[in-house]
Amino acid sequence: KQWYQRRVRETLKIIKTKLYPLFFNCITPQTNTSQVRMSVSELKKIAEEAIDKELHALQTLSLQIHGHPELAYKEFFAHNLLVDFLKTRGFQVEPHYLGLETSFRAVYGKDGPIIAVLSEYDALPEIKHACGHNLIAASGLCAGIGLKAAIEKTGHGRV
Repeated sequence: KQWYQRRVRETLKIIKTKLYPLFFNCITPQTNTSQVRMSVSELKKIAEEAIDKELHALQTLSLQIHGHPELAYKEFFAHNLLVDFLKTRGFQVEPHYLGLETSFRAVYGKDGPIIAVLSEYDALPEIKHACGHNLIAASGLCAGIGLKAAIEKTGHGRV
């Protein structure tokens, strides 16, 4: 469990220090518009607070995926879990995206810069989730949740 918590903290640090500043510089309006103007540090704080509120649910979800290893193109349990998680948090979700039964597309926001977050959630033969794909799935959700919170405040951007 300590190893898992350390990996989650490391992943969150990467999201907070690398991804957020890049995106927040894009979604902060440069002109005087009806959109809310906020600093990058304010947006990071909003994103971090949103992730912190969901941290227990994200950890539980990651452990659920870990406990139900499914090989590539057979991740039905993980697919449904991720789709439900995102739907209940206000994302527009298209399950079975492009006809692939275990893919989905989740979107929040309408216009402005777009950030795509891609995740894996399959297990590998013989080693199951020792590959960490359950952590990748949870990390993708962390990024989406944080970015969504910032977009809600600025009214600009899409994830």
